[in-house]
Amino acid sequence: MDLDNNLKLSIVTITMNDPTNLDLTLASTVTSLTNNPDFEQIVVDGSPEANKMVLDKYRKLQNFVHIHDNPAGIYAALNAGITASQGEYVWLLNSGDCLLSENALNKAIELLDNIPGTDVLVCAVDRIRRGEYRYTCFPTDHFLKAIIGGCVTWIHQGMIYRRTLFDQVGLFDVSFKVSGDHEHHWRCYTQRKSFVVSHIRLAKFDSDGMSSVNYKLGYIEHRRVHRMYAPKLKIYIEIANELTRAFLYYRTAAIRWLKSTTIFPLIDPIMMKLKRLKSDR
Repeated sequence: MDLDNNLKLSIVTITMNDPTNLDLTLASTVTSLTNNPDFEQIVVDGSPEANKMVLDKYRKLQNFVHIHDNPAGIYAALNAGITASQGEYVWLLNSGDCLLSENALNKAIELLDNIPGTDVLVCAVDRIRRGEYRYTCFPTDHFLKAIIGGCVTWIHQGMIYRRTLFDQVGLFDVSFKVSGDHEHHWRCYTQRKSFVVSHIRLAKFDSDGMSSVNYKLGYIEHRRVHRMYAPKLKIYIEIANELTRAFLYYRTAAIRWLKSTTIFPLIDPIMMKLKRLKSDR
């Protein structure tokens, strides 16, 4: 499609019957949209009426695009938003995900502009679970390091894509329910597209969403992706994934035990202080 040369960034948000989280997302991007007339916000909404009040609140913003559609699945909705986008770059920020700071977004765009030929910028994201900060996902400096390491740290909420990339490698594969972004990253990697990794903390993402909590389906679809793109590495990737799952399980169990003991009240204030220091950085 022909792009609007005057638009720098398209922010694509998909939502269905989720007005509270949609409001959180749009409230986090509204300042950037107001201060940057070359940004646009696209909302792909599959709700009949549930999001109407929230959408009416932001509809008057410049370059605000509302697509009322009922696509079959997450990736069909993302594809609809990407197809409608007019910006040089595309950022996929789902309902419930939030921009951390306008300054971070401006830094990310500046970095893209200063490194010609970059197809994807990969940034850090904060993981939020049940409304609380869990940890920051800092991307590894190479795609395969994250995969073989058993922990995917390249997360689409922290990735800004050059719009023409989707014309070159295609849109998301809608046959996937929760791992279409993982498959798309592999597709970009095998077609030797250019990735630049930064530790700019760009967003916080809601890990209560379907793709984060449906572990069994995610595991099945990840195995399918690995069979497609890396059959020789598949066994090593699966072993690493199992080791990571075991580590996370026992780490969670250890935290629960600490909370049940008298020592935890002494540790908790220290952990809270460390979190505040991280958020102030």
